[in-house]
Amino acid sequence: MPVGRLLVWMSGLMLLGIVTACGSSATPASAPTPAAGNPTATGVAASGVVPAGQGTAASTVLPVSTALITITPVLTTASPITTTAQITATATVTPTPSVTPTLGPPTATSTPAPSQATLAAAEKLDQALVSFAQAAATGNSAQTLQSQRQLLAVANDAQTAASADQSPYGQQLRSALGAVSDAATGNYDKMQAAHQDLGQIIGGAETPSAGLPRPATPPQQNLNDVSHQLQQAVDEYSKALSNGNQNDLLTAQRDLLNAVATADAATKNNQSPQAQQIQQALTAVHDGLAGDTNKFAIADTTLGATASQNGSAVTPTPTPRAVDLQPLQNDVDNKLQALQNALNTVSQATPNALNGNQSPVKQAQDDLRQSIQKANDTLANDNSPTASNFRNALGTARSVSEGDFTKLQAARDQLKAAVRQ
Repeated sequence: MPVGRLLVWMSGLMLLGIVTACGSSATPASAPTPAAGNPTATGVAASGVVPAGQGTAASTVLPVSTALITITPVLTTASPITTTAQITATATVTPTPSVTPTLGPPTATSTPAPSQATLAAAEKLDQALVSFAQAAATGNSAQTLQSQRQLLAVANDAQTAASADQSPYGQQLRSALGAVSDAATGNYDKMQAAHQDLGQIIGGAETPSAGLPRPATPPQQNLNDVSHQLQQAVDEYSKALSNGNQNDLLTAQRDLLNAVATADAATKNNQSPQAQQIQQALTAVHDGLAGDTNKFAIADTTLGATASQNGSAVTPTPTPRAVDLQPLQNDVDNKLQALQNALNTVSQATPNALNGNQSPVKQAQDDLRQSIQKANDTLANDNSPTASNFRNALGTARSVSEGDFTKLQAARDQLKAAVRQ
């Protein structure tokens, strides 16, 4: 047997013997006895060793050699390994990814719609404006005047909706109404401005692409004819206003508005003295239509004074008077005073006292007509400006004789003014 293996075997026997000796000594029952290992040497005779699993260690006595081999275990104390975890914090900056917007259709912004009242007013006004522009383009005076009245009436109705709407649409409607005022006189630029403002309301952001037709250039009119027609229309309106017949008044107002529109168009860009006098008369007529009926007499007087004008910038030189106008003026003025007295008598009397007969007034009217006719006959061959002015004053007096008593005082004033010229 090799020496190394023998030594191992002997060491095992000695260790076993020590364990056995310790186990045989008196040990308290309560103290646990640790079990020792039982190494088995390879090649030991069966008679000397109990195989593992057969019998107990306490009953087995193995021969122990007298030579003691002391095995001193060498314990090596391991130096503790200190592990220091060194964590170095490094700030990591993560860049924010840039987002590239995806191109696409713009986001639609909702625009509030105009109110129903504003929209309806704008549509109706634009229709009237287009109709007026089309009529003006034809050059038909009657059709143009009728379209003008319709346009002004619609514009007046639209004022209520425009005043109540404080939104941008209401502001556009008010702007259109401001342009319509000038558009009604034939101003094409104002027509276009109003049409575009109204289109903004009707079509939102859409602007009308089609322009309005341009008005036809009106023929040059004789200012004497214009003045005479306007004065006649003023007289007829005053007469209808005095009579109180509604149908006659409506007819007279229609004719007066037509005459006013014609006179305004004929004198708008004319700087002659006659045109300026007609414009003054037009101002008085507008005041009369607004309710100040006394202005009709002023308009009539002013128009009478324009009859001797020829529309040019040069004022004609007056010719010497051929007829003495003072007696004629005295005669007609006396008849006007007599008519005024008769009217005062009738207004103070009771219906029973007159028995329905107003003969004093009727008689005074007949006397006045006779004096007027006499004066006209006397002036038949007098073409002087003074005679012409006197004839115009007689025209006012004739309206009084026909029942327009509101002109009574105006006729007297005109007659006196004509004589003093």
